[in-house]
Amino acid sequence: MAMVRTDLARTHLLELVRIRTSQINDCAFCLRMHTRDGPLP
Repeated sequence: MAMVRTDLARTHLLELVRIRTSQINDCAFCLRMHTRDGPLP
């Protein structure tokens, strides 16, 4: 069970990094893609 939580946390963290990178790069397409399709609840 701990492994599943770790993988899920890692996935969420990676998606947050992608969202933040899109914000920094001012890429509306990427930001929309990552916020719409991301695994975050």
